[in-house]
Amino acid sequence: MSRFAFRLDKLLRYRTTLEKQAKDEYLACRAKRIEGEFEIEKIKGRRIESLSFSSTTLPDRVAHERFLSRLDDEQRAVEAAVAVLQGEEDVARGKWLVTKKDLEALQKLREKDLEAWQLEEERKEQRALDEWAVLRRVA
Repeated sequence: MSRFAFRLDKLLRYRTTLEKQAKDEYLACRAKRIEGEFEIEKIKGRRIESLSFSSTTLPDRVAHERFLSRLDDEQRAVEAAVAVLQGEEDVARGKWLVTKKDLEALQKLREKDLEAWQLEEERKEQRALDEWAVLRRVA
């Protein structure tokens, strides 16, 4: 029995590598975005925590307002960064889905070739058995 050899095996391996890289890139972009969202939540937590602080003097109130203003600026900056990261994530996801689709098409082609090869091997084996049976009857 001969061994199955897919004629586009190198291309299949290459596309598998490309798909893995695209998936890893997408997951890295997603992790950065999620990290940014956690940073926003931390800022909101600090804001809530600082609101429980009651200031009685004017300098304390002014400092508290400046602190809240700084937190607002920080939050806006992180939200802008998260928006950029979301865009990068969307691009990476699109690239991953395209490479995944290309890989799946090649995998289906390999499966069809394997089925055809198996069918041909079964036919060869049946011909050999038929020939053996005929030779045995003659003898």
